[in-house]
Amino acid sequence: MFITPWMVLLGSCGILVPLTIHLLFRRRRSPIQWAAMHFVMQAWASRRSRVRIEQLLLLISRCLIPLLLGLALAQPVLDSSWFSSGIVNRYIIIGDGITSMTRIDNSRTDLEHTKENVLRYLESVPSGDPITIIAMSSNEPTVPTTSPRAIRRFVDRIGSTHLPTDLRSSIKTASGLIAGLADGERSEIVLAGGHRMGSFSESRDERIEMDESTTLVRI
Repeated sequence: MFITPWMVLLGSCGILVPLTIHLLFRRRRSPIQWAAMHFVMQAWASRRSRVRIEQLLLLISRCLIPLLLGLALAQPVLDSSWFSSGIVNRYIIIGDGITSMTRIDNSRTDLEHTKENVLRYLESVPSGDPITIIAMSSNEPTVPTTSPRAIRRFVDRIGSTHLPTDLRSSIKTASGLIAGLADGERSEIVLAGGHRMGSFSESRDERIEMDESTTLVRI
C-alpha cells in the first residue's frame, strides 16, 4: 500500500531511460581496419564474457535506481498484520460460579458439561497458540501457555463455587490482556458455560467493543 501510488508508476517508466540508452549504444558501427587490429580482437575475445556480465550488472543497477527512487517517493505503508506469524492468543472464560452447580441431566452438572466442551475445543486448537484460562468467579487469568497438558490439568482442577459470576468483568479482563499484545497479533475470546445467550448485554452503555483482530466464540 502506498500513499502516492502514481510515483511507483513513474519510477517504473524511468526504467525505460537506461534501457533506451543501452540499446542505442549497442548499434553496430562500421569496423575500421588498422594495423594492430588483430591484437585488439584477440584480447577482446579472451574477456568478452566477463565484459558482457559487467555490462549486464551495470544495466540492472541503472534500472533499479529509478524504480527504487519511485518506491521511496511513493511512501509505502506496511500493514503490521503482514508480519503476524498466524498464532492466535486464546482466552477461555469458564463459568464456575453458583450457577455451574445446576444439573443439566441426571449425571452431570453444568460445569462438568462446560469442561467437556472446553477439552473438545482444545483438541481443535493448533499447536503453538498461547492459551489463557479465566475463571468467572475470580477473574484471575492463568499464565499463558502452549502446553495442552498444563491447560488440561488446570481445567480438571476447576470446581464449582458459591460465588456469583460476572461475565462482563471476565471479558474486560481478557480485553485488558489483549490490549497488551503487539500490533497485528490476533486473539480469540471463548465463552464456556456459566452464561446464557441473552446474558451478554448488547445495550449501547454496556456493549464491549472489540477490534478486527479479536473474535468472540461461544462453546
